[in-house]
Amino acid sequence: MNLLEAVEAGTRRYNETETAHERSREAVTASVLAALQGGERPADVAAKSPFTGNYVRKLAREAGMPESPVRGPKPRAGSGVSRLLEAVEAGTRRYKQTEAAHEESREAVTASVLAALRGGERPTDVAERSPFTGTYVRKLAREAGVPEYLLRRYPKARAELEARLPRWREAAKAIGELGIGLDDDEYVGGVLWYGLTHRGSEGSPEEQKRVITDRLVRWATRDGGDAAQAAGAVRSVLDDFLPGR
Repeated sequence: MNLLEAVEAGTRRYNETETAHERSREAVTASVLAALQGGERPADVAAKSPFTGNYVRKLAREAGMPESPVRGPKPRAGSGVSRLLEAVEAGTRRYKQTEAAHEESREAVTASVLAALRGGERPTDVAERSPFTGTYVRKLAREAGVPEYLLRRYPKARAELEARLPRWREAAKAIGELGIGLDDDEYVGGVLWYGLTHRGSEGSPEEQKRVITDRLVRWATRDGGDAAQAAGAVRSVLDDFLPGR
């Protein structure tokens, strides 16, 4: 199973558990309403359900149930819990089970998404096979410190970079030594390629430096930091490797 297949498998499990949890929510909601219609007090129903008292009252209002008058405890037989409340308790157990299963599947598919991104898969391709939006997939990548590895993503990128900037590894190493969180040569190399081949920048070293600097600084300062200082440091390295002409 490759990285994207793992994401797809995780997504299937995620969707299955999501459906099961939604059904359990609908079932316990029905049991809550049945208990209220049967005369159980909202506070007693809420105590046996996965919902707050306010939400139970909201369900009652939306179902067109009038506020029940305050009444004393109802006589109970056997265990002291009515069958209506027992049904709520049973529904709540199922609700919590499906909730836990869905959370577990969410964690698993998130891990597979991050593994695919670390392996160089494109965020767009990963998002298409996941239950998440492209924006959320990129957010996960940023939070996990996973950059976009352009040299892995585009088959011709590495050869083009070698041809345009044979000393790119030296440039990437020098940028990494700036100490601003850009010590991943594979990532930096991809940004160098992107800037050198960016539409409108070919033949213009100044524009190439601007594109490269902007992209590197955005990543370096994603969690904060002095963008101007970072830009100056990156630019000083690029001036050595991409002299104007």
